[in-house]
Amino acid sequence: IMVCRALCFMTTTCLSLSAASLNLPCTSVRNLACAKSSVTAQAQRLRQSGSSLAAPCYRRASTSSLSPTAAFVDPSTLASAIGAFYENERFASAFLTCAIKGAAADYLAQSSSNKKKQQEIERQKLLYRRGGAHVLAPTMDYKRNLAFLLYSGIYQGMGLEFIYNTLFPKWFGDSVVLKVIASMFVLSPLVTLPVAYLVKAAVFGHAPKLAMVHYLQDVWHKGLLTKYWCIWVPMQTLAFALIPERLRISFIAMISFLWMILFSAISSNK
Repeated sequence: IMVCRALCFMTTTCLSLSAASLNLPCTSVRNLACAKSSVTAQAQRLRQSGSSLAAPCYRRASTSSLSPTAAFVDPSTLASAIGAFYENERFASAFLTCAIKGAAADYLAQSSSNKKKQQEIERQKLLYRRGGAHVLAPTMDYKRNLAFLLYSGIYQGMGLEFIYNTLFPKWFGDSVVLKVIASMFVLSPLVTLPVAYLVKAAVFGHAPKLAMVHYLQDVWHKGLLTKYWCIWVPMQTLAFALIPERLRISFIAMISFLWMILFSAISSNK
């Protein structure tokens, strides 16, 4: 439902801004068909009349309202529309922003890993030609990409929007220190990171117990929590202290794009 609302809002906004930039007589999205037909009829009448007064008027309308520059939307109008979307549709905007971020970060991580694997295959081609086993070229793991999309959109987007902007203000008031401590040393090791492994296990059809074993292995042997705290303690301090509430999840999503690439690489073999 959140995705549908987000997509509907974006489509409606784009159509409305396009109609406004072209100065059509009917600027609402519902009347775009009426506007198009009226402009077409007016153009046909001007062509048929051929009068010296109508022709220049028609040419001015064509060059001013239908020029390539008219297709660009006023940046201030676009910015206000985006701001209204993030203000009024917080859960939809959080899901959309974080889901796209998570899928894109995992895609980049997989692309980099597959490129290295392909280079290793190329270096060992002589061995394969001498009778070694055939090795398939690395491909994109779309199940893994789906797992990161769902985790990022549902938990990092909608879940943290509710936790950070609804629960934390009730529990900790304006205390930045308490919010950072609760997020980094309670929420992250007990909920945020384990949920990522559970979602991935669900997508791949693995048992939840196995997901938790993989999580603990990454914590002890790959320094998962240490890397997490090095990035997120300063970033969350900045987020809770300076970033407006309506933009907090988007700011975290922007920073977590780099973290998700690292996290995807750390958990790639799970």
